[in-house]
Parts: sequence; structure tokens; C-alpha cells
Amino acid sequence: MGRRTILITGASRGIGAAIARDLVDADAAVIGVHWHNHEAEAREVAASIERSGTKAVLLPFDLAERPEHATTQLAACFLERVHALTGRREVDVLVNAARGAHHGTFSELSERTLHRVTSLNFAAPMFLIQALLPYIAANGRVINISTGLTRVAAPHQMAYVAANAALNSMTCSLAPILGAREATINAVLPGFLETEQLPLSLAGPGRRRQLEELSVFGRMGHPWDIAQVVRFLASDAGAWVTGQLIDATGGAGLRGGLATPEFRDVR
Repeated sequence: MGRRTILITGASRGIGAAIARDLVDADAAVIGVHWHNHEAEAREVAASIERSGTKAVLLPFDLAERPEHATTQLAACFLERVHALTGRREVDVLVNAARGAHHGTFSELSERTLHRVTSLNFAAPMFLIQALLPYIAANGRVINISTGLTRVAAPHQMAYVAANAALNSMTCSLAPILGAREATINAVLPGFLETEQLPLSLAGPGRRRQLEELSVFGRMGHPWDIAQVVRFLASDAGAWVTGQLIDATGGAGLRGGLATPEFRDVR
């Protein structure tokens, strides 16, 4: 692909940060580090990218409030910086890793929460792909970070799961459109991960062991595990994979019993 331009949303922490640090070694010329609310962490990710000899572009935007407007601005800002640094106006790899969940009961779900969760997890990726579509390079890659919870009953994460189910459907629907540009689009579905975003209600010793036991490996996943899947999909080796939902849950549910731990003792 040559020296590539890469844009990663939600790259200040968790999965997005792991992906940004990993793709430095994937022939990257410029990596866009999108962030919201976590400036210090985003600057550290950008600094680590720069130390590897790749240019980093910091992109502070709130994608949850007005997703169409925010993603249009984000796309324009990134393309302008890419042109200034490389002379190109193309995106080789787009990773939609900005995520946000609401952990609560169905009766607690409000219109405001539903709007923000749906905007961040579904509308923002959709509008960002729409804005960048004319600039996706031939043999380009679009990778959406979804969730393995779309395959189980998760009533305490209903808005989050519904938004990601829509993201999964969009991923499949856009494959022919991206294919016309010789580009691929896929979604990666992680399970429970060791990140700072793990709800406190799931972090206690008993709950933690339940989460570990979901995987056939007897452990929780790490952002690095997901970054490795993304690296494959972003590489030349992933050129024949498109429109797919890639399970990256560590075999969650294969031992039997698909319900997630926080729901097994619901009264």
C-alpha cells in the first residue's frame, strides 16, 4: 500500500489507543488520533507515535452530540492535515473505535442517553464513512469496532447493543459500496476487556472471575488482542475479507451459557 494514512476514532484510551500504537509499524506515514474528554491520554498516544517516526495528528471532537456535523469537521480537518504532511488527500485505513455504553436497567434508559449512545456507536461511524468515502484509497480499509454483546441477551446494555447491532448491519451493507473502490469494510466484535472503561459493577473479584470464565482461555481480553485482529484486517493479507463480523471474544459462550454474568442473577 505504500506509506499509509490512518485515522482512528476514540484513540486516547482502551482499544483505540492500542490500535494506534500497533499500526505505527504498519507502514504508517500519518495517524490521526481522535479524542474527546481525555486530552492528556491522547497527547501521550500521539507522542508515542511520533517517537516511532510517524506523524500524529490530534483531532478533538465530540461525536456523540451532533454526529453528522462533528464527523464532517473531523474528516475535513484530517484530510487537510494529511495533505499538508504528505501531499495526498486519501485515507488508507479508517478505524471507528470511539465507543460509549450505558450500564443500567431498561427502566432507567432515557431519551438523552439513547441519543448519545446511538450517536456515538452508530451514527458517528456512519457519517464519518460517508464523509470520507470519496477519499478512501484503492485497497483501503474500514474497520468498525462493535461488541460481542450483539450476540447475547444484554438488557443492562440495551442502547449500546442496539446501536452496535445497527453498526454490524451497516458494515455488511456497505461492503459492495466499498468493494467498488477495491476497499474492504469489516467489524470486530470484542468481548469483555481489561480497560479503564470496564464498569465498576463488573470489576469486583466475583464478577471478574465470571467474566474470565466466559472465554475458553479463562481470562479477560486485552486491547492488544483486538489490535492484532485489526492489524490483520488492515494489512494486505486481509484484502479478501469484507462485510464480515469478526468474533474477538476469546470464544465467549463456547463453554455453554451465553448470558453475560451481570444478568445471571437479575431479580
